[in-house]
Amino acid sequence: MKWVIYGLVVIAFMDTFVQLPVMPIYAQMLGAGLFLTAVVTSAYSMANMVGNIGAGWFIGNIGRRNAIFFGLLLAALGVFSYSLVDDANTLLAVRLIHGLGMAVVTPAAFSYLADLASPSERGKQMAKSGIAIAIAALLGPMVGGIVLDQLTVYHLFYIMSALLVITAFVVRQVLPATSVKQEDRSVNIASLLRRPYLLMAYVSAFILLFAKGTMAYALPLAAQANGLSATSIGILFSAFAAVAILVFVTPLSRLSDKIGRQVPLLLGMIIVMIAMVGLSWASTLPTMVGMMVIYGFGFGILFPSATATVVDNSDDGERSAAFGLFYAMFSFGVILGPLATGYFTRWGIDPFIFASIFVFITTTSLFFLFRDLFTTRTISFESKS
Repeated sequence: MKWVIYGLVVIAFMDTFVQLPVMPIYAQMLGAGLFLTAVVTSAYSMANMVGNIGAGWFIGNIGRRNAIFFGLLLAALGVFSYSLVDDANTLLAVRLIHGLGMAVVTPAAFSYLADLASPSERGKQMAKSGIAIAIAALLGPMVGGIVLDQLTVYHLFYIMSALLVITAFVVRQVLPATSVKQEDRSVNIASLLRRPYLLMAYVSAFILLFAKGTMAYALPLAAQANGLSATSIGILFSAFAAVAILVFVTPLSRLSDKIGRQVPLLLGMIIVMIAMVGLSWASTLPTMVGMMVIYGFGFGILFPSATATVVDNSDDGERSAAFGLFYAMFSFGVILGPLATGYFTRWGIDPFIFASIFVFITTTSLFFLFRDLFTTRTISFESKS
């Protein structure tokens, strides 16, 4: 069962990553200006964030397997519909459908994985799930760029929608059904947000994906302005994934199991900030790849620590809700990154400079707000008091 879930995670995230080098250019091809391009890029995550927040309730009512099945089918409908739109506003609406469909898939999948992890190896287990995400990030942009170069953007939509449908039926046949009683449909979201360690994990996830959202918007346009091909853009996004996989398969994947969750969280955020500063001056393929490598290292350090923190500080009945909030913060970062940088670009501010300043302020604020926690080695479950 574990490998089916890992495969599901690969497909779910590949669905997102394969479109990174495509969507901003596709939106502009349909007549979108710079700001509308940023909105279209973020629309998937807007719907995803809303759906993530309600994922715990939805999964609690129909069970994890059913949530994954119907979520994948709705997402497949959205992806296929991309090929039918003929203006940017319709594209925006379809992006919302796509994002809403995928909103319940990831929390349900990670809840399955969390059930399989022992407390002493949660960082290692979450690193393995990170490998699945990194594989998707490695293959997705590259496949998207190659298909865009060799075929058409429409072929990409046909392939991905078919893959989602196939995955939905495999999940339906292979994964065990979970009782709706296993999930607490009355989880208090505010209670989860009041837990300091969970809040640290959520903010770190937000920072990680704020940077990723900025790159999703600004990197394809910057690379295109520097004369790079769609395949080269795909290589840029894949570079960080290759490094993240290397981190995940080394003993670094167990760093948070050995020294606590907090230090890897802080270190990862600092590395992400460094990558954003570097992308502001990188103008050639080698230098841009170098900065994406740095981002990948930060991703590889931060992600296992953050997800393991979520498992540590939620019990079985509230885990889907806790992961729903975690991935809502992922989505919020992907939303705010393109929107904020897209807005300030109109004022002549480099998007990566803005992102690095924002990450610095947020990381510093988090550190001073929870400075006592950062000096304490804590791995075990936090009381829900």
